[in-house]
Amino acid sequence: AGRNDPDGIYAKLFYDAKLFSVGTTAMFVDWSNRDDVAANGDDAVSIGIGVVQSLSAIGSEVYLGFRHYSLDNATTNYDDIAIVLAGARVKF
Repeated sequence: AGRNDPDGIYAKLFYDAKLFSVGTTAMFVDWSNRDDVAANGDDAVSIGIGVVQSLSAIGSEVYLGFRHYSLDNATTNYDDIAIVLAGARVKF
């Protein structure tokens, strides 16, 4: 009793391009806003960007991404979090 129903919205845009001869480049940007998930008054926002480069000749991909998270509420002052992710997917 007394808890608001959590809600949220999420949007993501993709774009594929042939920027390099080695394979397709896929790019994305996304945004999320969630309210009242853990407690009434919570406002959580996430923004991300990323790129995946296909390496067609070897059947693999390399990727790089960045994401920023923030959480605001009436009782606690949380620090924002920024994450960088990089890696490769090798198919064999």
